[in-house]
Amino acid sequence: MRNWPVVVGVAVILVGLLFLISALTGFNVWGLICPAALILIGVALIVRTRRVDRETDFSVKAIGDIRRRDGEMLRNQEIWVGIADVDFFPAEVDIPAGETELRLLGFVGDIDLRIPEGVGLSVMSIAFVTDAKIFGDKTSNIVTPFEYTSPGYAEADRRIRLETTFFVADLKIRRPLAS
Repeated sequence: MRNWPVVVGVAVILVGLLFLISALTGFNVWGLICPAALILIGVALIVRTRRVDRETDFSVKAIGDIRRRDGEMLRNQEIWVGIADVDFFPAEVDIPAGETELRLLGFVGDIDLRIPEGVGLSVMSIAFVTDAKIFGDKTSNIVTPFEYTSPGYAEADRRIRLETTFFVADLKIRRPLAS
């Protein structure tokens, strides 16, 4: 989705308007917004779990570490977290042919992937703050989505598509350590 900058911009404007209304009227807008936000998050969780296809592993974790190492087959996954350290270190044989989708959603995420040579990678990170280090190239984005697609992604036999939605995301993607 290429219109995320517009969505984020509108959200920032709306938050600014709420601050302005609250300051000018003395009315506690946040007393209404916070409960409404919690209700919307609950509804989103219920609706979202029904929309995930049966081929996708779905999990929810409030706080903690999520690790996938060599020897585990990488599958389509959607993971909802509060605060998490996510490590995916698959060997090339553990990545199935075709496209594998990893979707991570949460508040604060430290995501570390080691992608073998020859595996295509596409990254889309939507966050208030994204700090990304992709194969040595570092970038920081504030209120701007981060996108990366490796050269030859469409032609690669094995592809990983990573989508993250966090308030704060720290992405580190690199090649596996030499044996």
